[in-house]
Amino acid sequence: MAKQTKTKDTVDAVVDYENQVETLISEYQDKSASSEKSVEEKETAFFEIGKKLHQISKELADKKKFTELKATVATRIGKNKNNIDKVVRVATFIETDNYKKYQASLPSSWGALYLVSGLDDEKLSKLMADKEITNSITRDELAEKVKVIKNPDKKTNQRITIVIEGGTKATNDDLLKLKKYLKREFRVWTITSPEIEDEDEAEK
Repeated sequence: MAKQTKTKDTVDAVVDYENQVETLISEYQDKSASSEKSVEEKETAFFEIGKKLHQISKELADKKKFTELKATVATRIGKNKNNIDKVVRVATFIETDNYKKYQASLPSSWGALYLVSGLDDEKLSKLMADKEITNSITRDELAEKVKVIKNPDKKTNQRITIVIEGGTKATNDDLLKLKKYLKREFRVWTITSPEIEDEDEAEK
């Protein structure tokens, strides 16, 4: 008979899991209700729930019971199922070799780690090698970098302004090459120069 790796499907085991999660839910609700607790503390408490659910998923063979447990958690803490699935995925990610390899340089928030968890080995290695990801990066900054590396052919929403100083020897061909590059890489770009009466600007 094949060896079972998930055997804790008894009624008592499921109740035990529910009690374990309930304890973490209470801690999360207490932090969420307190004006003295920081956003970071509240997010950390939510992440603890995700880690517990991930642990349970490895032990509970009945997927239906696990899905029901996630739905219960979502209802109890006022989160949608998508957020629960995301935080569980992050809890899975922190057990991977990639996380252990780059842990010191990765952000600590589960929201930022969720973005990192969606990168394949090649893209994550490139961002880390180029020091594009640091432990102080914000989620919004990381989201922009992830979007660019996942869709290298898409233009960035960032605006860039090129200032050409007076007396600079730039030929028309130089300007055409610059404009071609800007059109390819940026949605909004501007070229200004004392020698140009009007700003040359484009939005694609």
